[in-house]
Amino acid sequence: MRSTNRALCSVLLFTLAGCAIQVDLPEQFLVTATSAYEFKATTADNAIFWVQKYQLPKRGTSLDFWVTAVKKDFVDNRGYTLLEEEPIETKAGARGVQMIYEATTQGQTYRYLLAVFIRPGPVACVARFTAEKTEFGKHLDAVKQAILTTR
Repeated sequence: MRSTNRALCSVLLFTLAGCAIQVDLPEQFLVTATSAYEFKATTADNAIFWVQKYQLPKRGTSLDFWVTAVKKDFVDNRGYTLLEEEPIETKAGARGVQMIYEATTQGQTYRYLLAVFIRPGPVACVARFTAEKTEFGKHLDAVKQAILTTR
């Protein structure tokens, strides 16, 4: 199973997509890095938000495939607990799935939002947001709105 996930990650990292990622970022976040394939931001209380995009091969591009692979990796390999899953659609019309996970590391509980959606190309966009559980909720609604603006 782990070799399947490693192969999946290799395929996902196969090649990066073209133009820069753009996100309407919540004002409490400070942009720390941008490029054609990645966008990163953080808050004063150490919440981290980032988006990556990947050019996909023609095979294996279905949303169901990628959502299943992510869930297996997070639950089976990383030990996270899936708390919530819901379909999303960006303002640009890309359909995806948004999941919230939780894990405790060294006595501290963290929450992790992961959204994956497929755009024409095909291009996979993966948006992530993580913070300590106590800080996660205060940024969650703004981050969910920002994810929908990803282009």
